[in-house]
Amino acid sequence: MSASAIYSAKVGAGEGFSSPAPLAGLAGWTVFKQQQTEIYEITHNLNLSNPESDMQVVATSMTPGVSVVVEAVNANSFRVSAWTSQLAPAETDFMFIAHC
Repeated sequence: MSASAIYSAKVGAGEGFSSPAPLAGLAGWTVFKQQQTEIYEITHNLNLSNPESDMQVVATSMTPGVSVVVEAVNANSFRVSAWTSQLAPAETDFMFIAHC
């Protein structure tokens, strides 16, 4: 990628539960939970050639006691999961920043 870019959004806890939902302010980006409470698949249209080097993602839970983890970064998506401190799956609003 030649130019650096920063992308950010707030993802609501229930967004994309039954089908992909667009992310406000990011054209072509969606969130899809595939009916999983704690797994959020964020898709984008960047076609990264070396995803783990080309994109860094940081996510922050908006619910006390819930942590979010970036599990994977792929050419056109990344996956975030949410967990309580007791390692139980959790649903939460979260915010992310992605730098390419």
